[in-house]
Amino acid sequence: MQQRPSHPQPDEWHTYQEVPPDQQQSPLSPNYFPAVRPPLPSQPLPVRKSHKKLWIIIAVALALLVIVSAGALQAGNYSPSSQQPQASPTQQAEPLATTTKVTTKKVTKPVGIAESKAVLGGSVFAFNNKFGDNNCCNRNGWETNTMWVSVYTAEDGNRWYQAVGEQSHERVVGIYMKPYNTDINQAGTPVWDMPTAKRVCDVYVPPDAKLQTTYQHVYAGLVDGIIKEYYSPLLAHTLPSSDFTDANGHLEKQGLFFVFFHSYGSTPSQSDYCVLGTDRSLQREDVIS
Repeated sequence: MQQRPSHPQPDEWHTYQEVPPDQQQSPLSPNYFPAVRPPLPSQPLPVRKSHKKLWIIIAVALALLVIVSAGALQAGNYSPSSQQPQASPTQQAEPLATTTKVTTKKVTKPVGIAESKAVLGGSVFAFNNKFGDNNCCNRNGWETNTMWVSVYTAEDGNRWYQAVGEQSHERVVGIYMKPYNTDINQAGTPVWDMPTAKRVCDVYVPPDAKLQTTYQHVYAGLVDGIIKEYYSPLLAHTLPSSDFTDANGHLEKQGLFFVFFHSYGSTPSQSDYCVLGTDRSLQREDVIS
């Protein structure tokens, strides 16, 4: 079998003459125009996506987380383990302990009448300081150019007196005053008109006294004067409760006292003496010594 050579043999080679380019003939038709490819549309550059919105969402989420965490801390760091067990139907829950704030108001207890005051409830020596040693001690009292004043600290056999001396610190429970040289058993004796009597006697009333009532005093079936009742908190804190009694010795309200203006004869517009006291037995003229 005859094999075909794999390449041309020398006797089969062809000789080609080189033709200048300007003489070469184009294989294309003279009316041929190459097709022009239309320009591709320009594509916009890809826009880079902003991450600003994502950061805002993250910031809001973090803020909410902080707020929730703060609320949990204020609530006492609540955790499931801190829950109290629910009371069973047969077990009664213990009541919560409550704290009650008690407001106390400071009450200042009024002080009593000072010893140095020459008023009802003051001390005997205060009256001696007021009227002087030279005017003492006629019938346990002091005489001035206008009146006679006596004080009482005790009772003995239904008769009031003071025999403790003009320098005593005992408290005065009764005061008896009358015009100078007055004698109720003599006609024409010096007397006070009622306004003068009130002005003279009211000087010895405790300074905080409040008038409670006014009424006529009746003795042996006859009206013989006017009584004014007063109440004094200072006097109540000065003298014991046993010093405040009625004419029969029964206890009365502590701090209650009277001022008695005795009428001269049958003339209610004139007074021949006045009495201040915490014991109503002093209102009876027959027991005053």
